[in-house]
Amino acid sequence: MIKEKTIVVTLMRKGSKRLPGKNVSMFKGKPLYQHTVETAEKIGLPYYVLTDYERERIPLVYCKYIRVPDKFCEDFHISNEKIKWFLEQHEIECENIVLLQVTSPVRDYKHIMDCIDHFEKSDYDCGLYVKKIDAGFYYIDEIPLYNSTKRDYNGSTKKEIFKETGGFYIFKKYMLERNHITNGRCMYFRDPFGYDIDTKEDLKQCLQE
Repeated sequence: MIKEKTIVVTLMRKGSKRLPGKNVSMFKGKPLYQHTVETAEKIGLPYYVLTDYERERIPLVYCKYIRVPDKFCEDFHISNEKIKWFLEQHEIECENIVLLQVTSPVRDYKHIMDCIDHFEKSDYDCGLYVKKIDAGFYYIDEIPLYNSTKRDYNGSTKKEIFKETGGFYIFKKYMLERNHITNGRCMYFRDPFGYDIDTKEDLKQCLQE
């Protein structure tokens, strides 16, 4: 049995309908996935890449390569099932899980480390990156939105609208038993960049900025 307080996980599968070969496509001179791997290396926590790619296709040095059965890589399978399978198969016990998506290649690892530190000291169930938009998903009034420069929590004084960016998630292990890893008391972190590459248009825009 391996026991850790916090681990980092990246899920990467071959199938991508909107942008075929997305995870291994080139972005600023490197395969897209490599940017996330390098960020995780700087964070310094135990890191695992769960994928259906062959090891030769994605040479990994720092992280541990975990070959996921094909049945977990279909569109209808949710992240929870893959991560639960991985923890059970490899006998890993942990309190917190950080999820870094390949589709967010631009990150500040120091900011992420700061977010992890604050989450570990809190009693929240989960945390995630959000960005302010004009219209969208999260209607948040006086939420505990983390401001890393002041190292404190400041609730907004007016209603603001935020969207989940997918750049960073952290959650307690027990959240895997729920229908979504953010289905609990969430801590919201303002994403310094807010990039999410899921289509050719996303990739083009990210390269231009």
